Amino acid sequence: MKRVFVLGSMNMDTVLHVNHFVRPGETINAERVSHSLGGKGLNQAVAAARMGAPVTMLGCLGTDSASDFIRQELSHEAHLDLSHVQNVNGYNTSVAIIQIAANSDNAIVVSPGANRAVTPLRAEEWLADLTADDILVAQLEIPYDTVATALRLAHERGATTIFNPAPAAPCAELLSHVDILVLNEIEASEILGGGQADAARMLHEKHDLAVVVTLGAAGARVYSQGETHELPAMAVEALDTTGAGDAFVGALAASLSANHCLAEATRRGITLGGFACTQVGAQSYTQRRDDVERVLASRTHH
Repeated sequence: MKRVFVLGSMNMDTVLHVNHFVRPGETINAERVSHSLGGKGLNQAVAAARMGAPVTMLGCLGTDSASDFIRQELSHEAHLDLSHVQNVNGYNTSVAIIQIAANSDNAIVVSPGANRAVTPLRAEEWLADLTADDILVAQLEIPYDTVATALRLAHERGATTIFNPAPAAPCAELLSHVDILVLNEIEASEILGGGQADAARMLHEKHDLAVVVTLGAAGARVYSQGETHELPAMAVEALDTTGAGDAFVGALAASLSANHCLAEATRRGITLGGFACTQVGAQSYTQRRDDVERVLASRTHH
């Protein structure tokens, strides 16, 4: 399998389960509170590792008890290399406060902390041995210039670059260094300046790159080499959609690492993303590659 490098955010999540999102001036009680690991980068790295890929996480933590907790929790993850994760003095570990409403919608406030310390220079150092046989995954919860530097460097070396432009932001200038763009329709429209229908298809045609657009309960659509593939969702009872998109991206990257084609990698992304919806917390699902393959095999036989 190809090595997967994930450059991105690492968070400590506090999840508040509420009847409805708090409104301005309102005080409400949470039904319960839970703590878990998060950050788009870390979520995607964990998902790729659980799918069996050799994963190297590239990111920063603070020098606090939250960083100790994160490292301890991740010590149980097979296939996940943390040797490039740095503790940075003067920063707190990033914290995310997540409200999950009774209808499973979520609202998130993030204090970026050490994620701001993921600098272009650090990215260059971490990617010093990146080769054309490797895969780089990046998102936008770390400084923009760092993402730009890493994508350019990886592209120059011939590595496969997977970019998940989330949170949504105008970032069209990065796409010349992207091989596979994974996003939802809101993020696709944002790249094009907002208000665009069928934005994912337009990005595929305009920038000549593969685009995978996630459609929630409708599954996903793949635009690649002039072809379009519609792939259905996995039917699940969703408890928390917080980390589903990240599980999707990580599983897709791991499946490409195992030499699946993009459509088949997307099927695996949909399946692991479906599993992630069934548990509270971005990394609380326990399913691994064998579970995903079992589901896909049962679908094929029916």
